[in-house]
Amino acid sequence: MAKPLAVGETQRRTIHMKRDRDWMRVQVEAGRRDRFRVSGVTGSAPVRLSLYPSCNGVERSTGGAGRNRFFDWQADRSGAVFLHTICDKPTAYEISVTEQPGS
Repeated sequence: MAKPLAVGETQRRTIHMKRDRDWMRVQVEAGRRDRFRVSGVTGSAPVRLSLYPSCNGVERSTGGAGRNRFFDWQADRSGAVFLHTICDKPTAYEISVTEQPGS
């Protein structure tokens, strides 16, 4: 089940075992550009960050994998999108969503 993550919020999350994954649900607004960021990774393995426009949709954007990764995305519709993180080793990390200026 995807846990809510609000625009302007930062959450501390944990990957408990190899290939564990976290899902977050974010409410976006059409035309607004948001930045999705993974940072503060404590383990040695990178965390992969991806965005899906629906819970059964196709991956739309990715921040790739790393210890401090982000991507900006402009929504073409208002509603929920889903962030997915995965890592090959246990780790803790922070995930945040911020509105970008000029959107």
